[in-house]
Amino acid sequence: MSGSDCGHIFIWDRASGQHVMLLEADNHVVNCLQPHPYEPLLATSGIDYNIKMWSPMEEVPSFDRKLAEEVICRNELMLEETKNTITVPASFMLRMLASLNHT
Repeated sequence: MSGSDCGHIFIWDRASGQHVMLLEADNHVVNCLQPHPYEPLLATSGIDYNIKMWSPMEEVPSFDRKLAEEVICRNELMLEETKNTITVPASFMLRMLASLNHT
């Protein structure tokens, strides 16, 4: 199980390695996943202002493999397009610009 910069949670079958579930968990980034130690619960958070709790609700799991493949393709394209990009915090940029202005 992993979070993603696209706001989704990817879940794989441990034994086979097959992708079995895709959950939309955040509008931007999912950077924290924590399963409950013995109950079927999952807590997730990202850069939205909330924590989401997940539990199985359906009798039979549904998985849209086509949608999952589209999300994976978009992620691969985004990674390729930004591979030469460096991201820095806005506060750092403001300090840099201020220091340039003082010289």
